[in-house]
Amino acid sequence: MSRKEWLVNEDRNSPFFPSDHKTRKTRNRIVKLKDSSGVWVEEPVQVEQMFINDFTTRFKSAQVSSTNIDMEMLNLVSAEDNDTLL
Repeated sequence: MSRKEWLVNEDRNSPFFPSDHKTRKTRNRIVKLKDSSGVWVEEPVQVEQMFINDFTTRFKSAQVSSTNIDMEMLNLVSAEDNDTLL
């Protein structure tokens, strides 16, 4: 999509934007991925599962205990410094 065309058709209800959206949707689709062994996976269900597995692995929450707080960190600003800051 050229800038000129976008600026001209920006607020118009023209067929330009639906066709541009369709083009982007087609271009941005992921139809195959390489698995960890280097093999291309093209089946939509398997590609979807690869995304789910990767997302789950990357964003798994670690079980962090709240008792690991360093109590020394809580007193970095003295009462005198705190009064000066206010």
